[in-house]
Amino acid sequence: MKKLIKKFDFVIILSILFNLCSFVFASEVEKILQIQNKYFQKLYSAEFSSKVAVSNTEEIMKLQKLPINKFESGMNFILKGTKYRSEVPMGDGKGRYVSLYNGEKYQFLEIRNKSILFVSSNNLQSQNPYNGLNPLLVPFMFVFQKGDAINIETLQKPDIWLRLTKEAVTTQNTEKFGHKGINIIFYKKTDFRSGKEENYEVFFAEDLNYFPIYWKGTDHLTMTFTETKVLETKIFEKESGSIVIPIRIEVKAYFENGKLAQTSNVEIDINTLKINQPVRDEVFTIPISQVDRVYDADLDMWFEPNKK
Repeated sequence: MKKLIKKFDFVIILSILFNLCSFVFASEVEKILQIQNKYFQKLYSAEFSSKVAVSNTEEIMKLQKLPINKFESGMNFILKGTKYRSEVPMGDGKGRYVSLYNGEKYQFLEIRNKSILFVSSNNLQSQNPYNGLNPLLVPFMFVFQKGDAINIETLQKPDIWLRLTKEAVTTQNTEKFGHKGINIIFYKKTDFRSGKEENYEVFFAEDLNYFPIYWKGTDHLTMTFTETKVLETKIFEKESGSIVIPIRIEVKAYFENGKLAQTSNVEIDINTLKINQPVRDEVFTIPISQVDRVYDADLDMWFEPNKK
């Protein structure tokens, strides 16, 4: 009987220790992710120009029948609260797209030989509102799931980070690229790209207020993986606290055998970078008098504002 009691006590002790470890683990992850949420809540305005240079290997070109091995793109971006304006070139370089939200209406402008403006009360580009690779978001792509709008507004929501807390699997205090910090592995059931299972290993640098300077995402099905490294940052000291901005980022995609498929280098032009400075509301709306054709999705109607 005494042996049975001792065995029972041992099981209770193990259970208490397990629950205690689980609590400490969850608290540590939640603390790190709350810092990320506060980071985006402190970022109420931003303005910059950026560029991205993409290099494809011969293997990926053959597999996906890509016509060129290198191409460049860019983005002119302005943010104020939930309002934004994002301008990117068309793929052929002969025109540009402008995506806007002024707090009430979404606008999407195509400029080529003629300018066509789409207007709606609903988001016209549900998953990628900025219509391009935004360097402010690249270090945080591990957060998003399929169906999320990939924008800063999403990352300002506390429940998004609470969801990610529940997806954490392991943590480890370690060093990477000369920084001390914490490595966390997340298991996601519905990744934003494929909608399938994916693991993310993310390193948060302690000296950069736990800013994520590295993540590796591995697809469970294909075992292909992507690595993202933040190579350079700039810290802005504001009344709301320190804000870390990624200036240069390297993204590499690999085949399941570890061979490189594609490299993307993303860089913000630091001379254009403004953080938490005043922004005029006028930049978030394109007057319809300045375009050739307009489609109002709310009214389901086309019209030409300058036609006489």
